[in-house]
Amino acid sequence: MEAQETVLIIEDNEDVVAFLTDNILHPNGYQTLVSSDGQDGLRRALEDEPDLILLDLNLPRMTGLEILKVLHKRGSAIPVILMTFYGSEEIAVEAFRLGVKNYIVKPFKAHEVLEAVEGALGEGRLRREKDLLTEELMRANKQLEHRVRELTMLYDITQSMTKLMDLETLLSRLVEAAVFLSNADEGILFLMDEETGELYLRAAKGVGEKYARGLRLRVDDSLIGEVVQTGEPLRVSSPEDRLELKLKTGYLVNSLVYVPLKLRNEIKGVLGVSNRVSDRAFSAADQHRLNILADHAVIALENARLYEGEQRRAFQLAMTSHLSQRITSILDVDGLLLEVVELLKENLGYYYAQILLRDDPEHLRVREGSGDAGHSIKDTQPRVPIDDQTIVGWVANHDQPLCANDVRQEPRYRPYELLPETRAELAVPLRAAGEVIGVLDIHSDQKDAFDDDDQAMLQILGDQVAVAIQNAMSYEGARTQGQELSTLTQICSGIGSATSTDEIVASSMQAITGLLEVEAGSLLLVDETAGELEFKITLHGRTEKLSPLRLKLGQGIAGWVAERGEPLLVDDVREEPRHDARMAEAIGFEARSILCVPLKAQNRTIGVIEVINKLGRGGDTHFSERDLQVLTAIASSMAAALESARLFETAPAMSSAPLRKILASVAQSASDPLKTFARETYALKAGTRRGTISCSDDSLADMLHSMELSIEQMASLTETLKKLSSAESTTEDWATIEQRLEELDARHTS
Repeated sequence: MEAQETVLIIEDNEDVVAFLTDNILHPNGYQTLVSSDGQDGLRRALEDEPDLILLDLNLPRMTGLEILKVLHKRGSAIPVILMTFYGSEEIAVEAFRLGVKNYIVKPFKAHEVLEAVEGALGEGRLRREKDLLTEELMRANKQLEHRVRELTMLYDITQSMTKLMDLETLLSRLVEAAVFLSNADEGILFLMDEETGELYLRAAKGVGEKYARGLRLRVDDSLIGEVVQTGEPLRVSSPEDRLELKLKTGYLVNSLVYVPLKLRNEIKGVLGVSNRVSDRAFSAADQHRLNILADHAVIALENARLYEGEQRRAFQLAMTSHLSQRITSILDVDGLLLEVVELLKENLGYYYAQILLRDDPEHLRVREGSGDAGHSIKDTQPRVPIDDQTIVGWVANHDQPLCANDVRQEPRYRPYELLPETRAELAVPLRAAGEVIGVLDIHSDQKDAFDDDDQAMLQILGDQVAVAIQNAMSYEGARTQGQELSTLTQICSGIGSATSTDEIVASSMQAITGLLEVEAGSLLLVDETAGELEFKITLHGRTEKLSPLRLKLGQGIAGWVAERGEPLLVDDVREEPRHDARMAEAIGFEARSILCVPLKAQNRTIGVIEVINKLGRGGDTHFSERDLQVLTAIASSMAAALESARLFETAPAMSSAPLRKILASVAQSASDPLKTFARETYALKAGTRRGTISCSDDSLADMLHSMELSIEQMASLTETLKKLSSAESTTEDWATIEQRLEELDARHTS
């Protein structure tokens, strides 16, 4: 918790205020501001800008919702926790739409309030951390753009020189470029006279005519000669004490840089710049640029080999910039990863590119690879441990890039049978929110293919890819939650629209197998008289199959779950002794992984739902804890729906007290995921307004609109169920329920 955060309490009950300040906020280091009516509370919120607002719903002079509307209209980012007695779902939805982070119900306990306060303030802290990371990314982008401009300028200059066939013009252009790039007063170019061993001036800019004409220097008696002897550049300057450097008798300068023109370790000449009037000292960057220029110049004199290499470098940087722009607008994780690896391979000329993401805290898994080899490796490659035994494992373990320019000399290199031409490998970590989420791994079929610039460029790209992956995962997570809520709404709607267990089972199991993306699924109900489980439906894909089998309670995984009333997740049935293979054989396929949860109504297990073989990506057919949570939530509503249908079949609806109890249970089971979904939906919508989440087309906006409709539908449905579960429900209420549910079902279908 950050020290001295301020909480504004807008509450007219002095006892509640005292409880919040004395028992919760002050002991935990929070400062407090207090207002007892709505208008004063709104004024203090706008003027004092607290870190958090605890807002009562019913206030004198201005209600809590009216305050929320004003804050929302003014674009306030202050998190708000609403305090109220039990209210309707419509109020909750309206409050979340207006930016409420959470709400707590009176009377509340200290730990509930503290958890809500910490949760609301935690989002602000995370947002500030994200802003800092965004600033760092922007700085990295600016560095990349500066590097691109610098190298593009060098590229333009050297390209222009390679087109020049006249030696004198080429040398003059070279000196002009050196002066321009270093912002120098003057420039010179000396070449070696192989017969005399002296240096003679072939081109100059800004140097007096009397000093330039016929100027020759001995190698052993000049600063320029020192560059020839050592083969290293020379940079000398001291503007503080204006040390005057002797270039030639009677010719004095304040600072200079000399770089050798070297070809195959042979010195062909010296390129130099100097400041005779200006006091500006040359920097290491100036020297670096002149070195690059000199390298290009000497090759321009001899051949175009290095020019072609720099042309490729400029193209790499341009394509990297293009790739960075492309990935920020892709919200599909698989599409994003495929776009990255294919562009790296095809447009930047790498032999192979792949992206590995964390599969769990201890392992990486190949999520995408370029070309046909990538598809095969993705489907067959086992998980890679995060340790020091492999290149990618080491990178993820140490959060550092690793370059192996000769993989035969790298003990951590592990060859791929499908990549026999790999000679060099460069891997960089993918970082998001300060954590390594994966590795970007590049292969080349050329030895010594990578340099420091490649590593820096790839790391910057990797950081952008990581942010884009997090962006896409957030989008996909929200979309998945929308599908989950839609499925839950469909099942809850079936309570009133379905009049038999068969109708509920058929529609719900189709929705479940589609949502969880499984190969097959079954629903079994308990025959209490026989002490057995009876198959009600078995789906293989979209095809319904009948199974003649009945299971004893305790037999197989389904029997064990029904007997114990506990869910069971099995990653590999070959290692599970409770697995009974006869059930899979009965519907004609092989089970690999199984997820089974109980159907419970009124603390009694009435059956089980079992789904088989997760159709995961990259050969991963394991169910996740998220799958278990989703199926458990759906099973809760579905069990109530089945029990409701059974009661409809055996007794009049209005006189059924158990039915009212079931309806209340369904309403409560739907309420909790509704709150979570509403909160996360409006957080996603806020992210689109801030620009932290974006999409190049209308798919994101359409999805958000669909989410909001689903929230309204589910809220309306839960309110209807609550009303019907009341002992005071009337004949008119029950007479209109069928029409209400048909309308909801029609909206859901559309």
